[in-house]
Amino acid sequence: MIDIAGYLQSVGVIVTTSGKNCTEGWTNTRCVFCDDTSNHLGINNSSGVFKCWRCGRQGPFRLLIKKLSRLSEREALDLEAIFSFGNLVTTKGEVRTYGNLPPIEKFSDAILHAPKDVESYLQGRGLSLLDMHTRAPGSMYSKGLGPLPFRVIIPIIQNTQIVNYVGRDYTGLSSRRYLALPDSHALMNIKECLYGIDYIEQRGNIILVEGVFDQIKLGIGSVATFGIFLTGKQLELLRSKHPNKVFILLDKTASEDGTAERMARDIWFSRTTVLSLNTYADPGEISLEEGRKLMMELADV
Repeated sequence: MIDIAGYLQSVGVIVTTSGKNCTEGWTNTRCVFCDDTSNHLGINNSSGVFKCWRCGRQGPFRLLIKKLSRLSEREALDLEAIFSFGNLVTTKGEVRTYGNLPPIEKFSDAILHAPKDVESYLQGRGLSLLDMHTRAPGSMYSKGLGPLPFRVIIPIIQNTQIVNYVGRDYTGLSSRRYLALPDSHALMNIKECLYGIDYIEQRGNIILVEGVFDQIKLGIGSVATFGIFLTGKQLELLRSKHPNKVFILLDKTASEDGTAERMARDIWFSRTTVLSLNTYADPGEISLEEGRKLMMELADV
C-alpha cells in the first residue's frame, strides 16, 4: 500500500478525503494536469491509481510522482518505493507492520565521492571524507532527491542490520538540521536505537553522547542517544551490555542545567559519572585526537 497523503504532503500538495468531489476510499486533490480548482483528481487508496474526473487523465501513482517531482520514470519508481508499506517478520515469527526500508543508495553516493560543498561542511566539523568513511561505515551524501535531500547520511545499525538513516543538512539552509526516516518507512525508530551499540563489548565502560557526530569523534566505546533523554528501549539496550560504568558526556548546557544528572538517575543498573568539557560547548567540537585520548583515559576507570 502506498502512503499517498504522505507523498503529496511532502511536495506541498493539499489533500482531502471528504467533502465535495470526494469518494470513500479515495484521496483527492486539484488535478495537476488541467486547470482544476475543485479536487477532481482522485487517487485510489488501495491501488494508487489516479484519475481526474474533469480532464480524464489517469494512470499509476508513479506517473503522478513523475509529474510533481519532475523525475524520470526510473526515479519515480524508486521514490514510489519509499512511500510504500510492507511487513517485517521478526525472529519470533511475529509480523510487525513497517515500511520498506527505502533504497537510499538510489538517491545518494558514497561519502568518498562527495563534492566540495559536502567536503567543506565536514572539514568545518574537523572531519575528512576518509574519516567519515572509516568511522561511520556506509555513510553517504545526497543531493536534491529522496527522503533525506542535501544531507550527509549515516546508516543506523542494530544487530548488524541497517534499521534507519539519519541525515545532517550540509547546506545550512534547512530549518531541521537532522532528519531520520519516519516510522512508516524505517525498520526501527531512532529512539529505539543507540548509535554505535554494535561495537560495545560486554562489561566494559560506555560513554553516552547525544548526537551521531559526537560518537564519530569519540569512536568505539561511545554510543549516541539521538537526544537528551533515554527511552525504555534504549535503557534495555544499554543494560544488555552489562556496563561496568557509564559516562555521560552531553553539551555544556545539558551538563549545567541538570539534564545529564537526570539521565544518570535513569541508568539504575550501572555506576554513572557525568563528564563536562571545560574548553568546548559540545563533544562534537573536539578533535579526533582529543577524542582518542579521552577514550583511552576512560577505558579502564
